[in-house]
Amino acid sequence: MYKNLFVLAFTLLALVGCQSAQLDVQYAGVDDSKITNASSFKIEARSDIKAETLEMITMGIEKTLMEKGYKKADDGKAELVVIYQINVIQGEEVRAETIPVGTTVMTRPKLEAVFEAKILTNVLSAESNEVLWKASSIRDLTQVKTGSFSQEKANQRMSELFEGFPSRQFSLY
Repeated sequence: MYKNLFVLAFTLLALVGCQSAQLDVQYAGVDDSKITNASSFKIEARSDIKAETLEMITMGIEKTLMEKGYKKADDGKAELVVIYQINVIQGEEVRAETIPVGTTVMTRPKLEAVFEAKILTNVLSAESNEVLWKASSIRDLTQVKTGSFSQEKANQRMSELFEGFPSRQFSLY
């Protein structure tokens, strides 16, 4: 009986450990109708991370936008331009620690190890260069196996990042 209980507990811990938390995404849109009236998009990456990773992220964005009713502009004449940048920060950073002292609050600087990825995505009108929608997310990578990044994970994360992006309106006329 204890052996079965141990196996069950180990299996549950392994499954929970393999899951990664959903992205915490901040997004804002200017005018959804300007986006939903458009039909095509192109993507530009502005990052200096590995080309293989950028390709997976770009393909994840393409998949997500096509599921929302947009099409990739093969001729380069897109109505929407998706520009994204990823920064990976690894090192140390000075952060402020707040300490309550009586009725006041003091701040004390402390050096903290940092290993995180930040993504910023802007969707612009190709015609006017106006930012129509943007999203950003920061992910702590200390508990993430960065070597196990796959197309499936890229698709899932980009779907989460673009969750608030409006789906395209279809006209029957």
